[in-house]
Amino acid sequence: MEEKNSTTANIEKNIILQVLTVSLFGISIYIFKSLFIIKSEEVLVQSIGAFVLYSGLIIMVYLPGNFLLKKRITTLVLFLSIIGSFFELGGLRGITCLDVINLVLYTSIIYRGQERNYYFGLFFITLFGLVYLQITTPSLFTNRSASDPDWMLALNIIIRMALSFNIGIALREAYSKEHEITNELLLKINNLNNEILAQNEELKSIQEDLKINNMKLEKLVHERTAKLEVQNETLITYAYLNSHIFRGPVCRLMGLLQLMKIEKNGEEKIILENYLYAEVESIDIVVKDISKILYENDQELMDEIKNKVKKLYQHT
Repeated sequence: MEEKNSTTANIEKNIILQVLTVSLFGISIYIFKSLFIIKSEEVLVQSIGAFVLYSGLIIMVYLPGNFLLKKRITTLVLFLSIIGSFFELGGLRGITCLDVINLVLYTSIIYRGQERNYYFGLFFITLFGLVYLQITTPSLFTNRSASDPDWMLALNIIIRMALSFNIGIALREAYSKEHEITNELLLKINNLNNEILAQNEELKSIQEDLKINNMKLEKLVHERTAKLEVQNETLITYAYLNSHIFRGPVCRLMGLLQLMKIEKNGEEKIILENYLYAEVESIDIVVKDISKILYENDQELMDEIKNKVKKLYQHT
C-alpha cells in the first residue's frame, strides 16, 4: 500500500511540475513579446508577476511538506489563471480551449473520489458562467492574442498540445499501475481462495477420520462393556457357587468329620460315613458344574444358576 501511494504521489507531482513548467514557458513567450515585439510595459509587468508566481509554485512542489496542501494551492492558481486567460484571450476559443482541456485532464489525475467530483462541479459551473457572460456581455472580454504573430500562436498551441499528450501518458501510466496492482490483488485473492479450499478439503478429511475413529471407539467401548458385563455376571455366578452351592457341602462335610471323631458307636459311624460319601459326591458335582461354566461355557447351566441368583437376591 505504501508503494502504491508513493507511485501515485510521484505521478501527481510530475504532472503538477509539467503543468507549471509549460505555464512558465508560455509566460516567457509573453515576456519576450512585451520586450521585443509590442514593447508593452503593462504586459511585461503582468508576465513577470506570473513568472515569479509559477516559479514559486515549482519551488514549493519540490520542497518537502504537505503535498495535499501543495496540490490545492496549485489547483487554485491554475483555476484562477484559466479565468484570467478567459477574459484576456477572448473567451472560450483557441488557446483557452486547450487550457480548459488540460485543466480537466489535470484534475482527473490529481484528485480522486469525492474531492475530484467537487472540483469538477466547481470548474464546470464556473466555465458555464463564463460562457454565459461571453455570450451575453462580450464587452467584458478582450483578445490580447489577436495581435500575436502566427509563429507565437502556433508555438502556444504546440506547447499546450504537448502538455495534453504528456498528461495523457501520465493517465495511461496511472491506469497501468492501478491495473497491475489490481491484478496482483486478484492473484493474491485467488491464491488465498485456493489455500482455503485446500484447507477445507484437509478439514473434511480430518473430520471423516475423526468420524471413523469415533465409530471404532464406540464399537470398542460397546464390546468392552459387553465383555465386562459377561465377566461381571461370571463373577456373580462364581460368588454364588462359592458361597451357597459349594460352601454348603463343604460345611456339612466338616461337620460329619467332627461327628465321626467323637462317635464311638460303630453303626452310627457307618451311617456317618454314608453321609460323608454323599457330601463328597455333592462336592464333586458342584466342581464339575463350575468346570462346565468356566471352561466349557455351558450356557444352559449358567442360565439356571443365574435364575437361582436372581431368586436369591429377590428374597434378600
